[in-house]
Amino acid sequence: MPLKDFAKPSVIVVFGLVALWNLLISGGKFLNRQIDPMHPVTKALVDTLRELRDVNLDLQMRLYQPITWRAIPLKNEYVRLVYIDDQAHWNYMYGNIPTDRKQLAKLILHAAQLRTRASVIGIDVELLKPLNPEGDDPRRTQPQDSAAVVQRQTSCRCSQAVLPTVAPAQPCLSLGDAAPGPTAVPYPLDCDTPDLSKWSDNEALAKAIRFATNHGVPVILGSVLYRDLGQKEDDPASQLPPLYSLDDLDPSKCIGPRCTGFGYINLPNDKRQISVTLDVRGPDGRRKAVDSFAYKIAKAAKSSDNILSDPEDATPGAEVFGTFLPELDFAPSRIDFAELANATYKAMSACNGHVVLIGGRWRAEQGRGEPVDQHLSPAGEISGVALHGTYIEALLAHQTSHEWSFWPNVCLDIALGLLIFYAFGNIQNRRRKALWLIIGMISVVLIAWFSMGLFNRYLDFLFPIELYFVHILVEMLGHKHHSPSGDSHVSEHQSDPSI
Repeated sequence: MPLKDFAKPSVIVVFGLVALWNLLISGGKFLNRQIDPMHPVTKALVDTLRELRDVNLDLQMRLYQPITWRAIPLKNEYVRLVYIDDQAHWNYMYGNIPTDRKQLAKLILHAAQLRTRASVIGIDVELLKPLNPEGDDPRRTQPQDSAAVVQRQTSCRCSQAVLPTVAPAQPCLSLGDAAPGPTAVPYPLDCDTPDLSKWSDNEALAKAIRFATNHGVPVILGSVLYRDLGQKEDDPASQLPPLYSLDDLDPSKCIGPRCTGFGYINLPNDKRQISVTLDVRGPDGRRKAVDSFAYKIAKAAKSSDNILSDPEDATPGAEVFGTFLPELDFAPSRIDFAELANATYKAMSACNGHVVLIGGRWRAEQGRGEPVDQHLSPAGEISGVALHGTYIEALLAHQTSHEWSFWPNVCLDIALGLLIFYAFGNIQNRRRKALWLIIGMISVVLIAWFSMGLFNRYLDFLFPIELYFVHILVEMLGHKHHSPSGDSHVSEHQSDPSI
């Protein structure tokens, strides 16, 4: 290929598009900035680029979905999911009526019994301080009539009724008592299990969390971060006020990884990444690093602050890529909501020594339509709580990796682009060029697949290379469209001996 061909406008445009592709994926943190609507042109441009980035990420994740084999497989070893599914949300927890936090409290109580206690309990539910200056809904702050609660619980159209929240069945289990067999019905609870029936929803949930904490089971609640208009990605985020303070949940002021606390549940824009820490501006205005929901739980499960292979990954905003589990891989170990609420031996024993994650997976239109909190991942569609679960599994199994940054990716793509254009420019035979074009386009995807399958590494710089092959294909089709008449004209003149 002559050097002058590299200066063709179409070739320059392709190199520009490749650089833009890398900017959107590897260097596009500026796209996360919220633009004030008072700047409509800037907002339209940033919003459009953000949508292009999201489409690009979705396409890449769908390309990785066919890869089910891994040389270093990730397994569901630590996490047990408890879904707040259609049955639980629309029946047990009364749907759009304010969330019955006593049901969450019961799950925590039963997962923290001494003989079958979980390692950690994670609540992937937004429990935020109400904006109403008069306080929370009275149904959450005032004890309800026991008869009304029982009637509401027993009248729901459920496959398994959830029993009312009462004191432990007698005889209860004191410290040192032998555990009964799995056939005990109802299974006796620890004698210090509180009776939640006389407390409001909010008080009952706080008591359940303190109960678990006293039993050595840290409870991690999900917090929510936000950035105001105009804030950059590197600016510290702010946290929405939670329903409870740490003093409400853990008066002992525990210090260390196995403490009840909060972890932000905000997911990264690139769902291939695992959010580890972010800078947050505290109430005093100071900047501090806070842990994500998954990272906080993983540290509590390992009883260590040092669980990362590379300590630099704990730097706020560090880009850490994880390995993923399909949601179906969690199904065999899933704990049924109603069984845990009713304190069956099967459900409580499934909690023993594991991370128990409780989160939503219901469908918004009264059990119909699309599930809420659903996301696209390299392992397919997955619920938010299962996505946190796969993050935890990857962190605990040390199956994380890094991606090259913007400049190495751009330099590689430009160098490979020059090499590709030079090589194809020297291939004169159209069939041979078409064959190598097909081989090149398929090779990009295969190399990406093998890199993920063998080394759990994403190679984002590979996919922009497809633009070079597309450009060469368009040029070949254009030449084919224009060449036949010209070629035949030349051949006729050359074959005519009278000329």
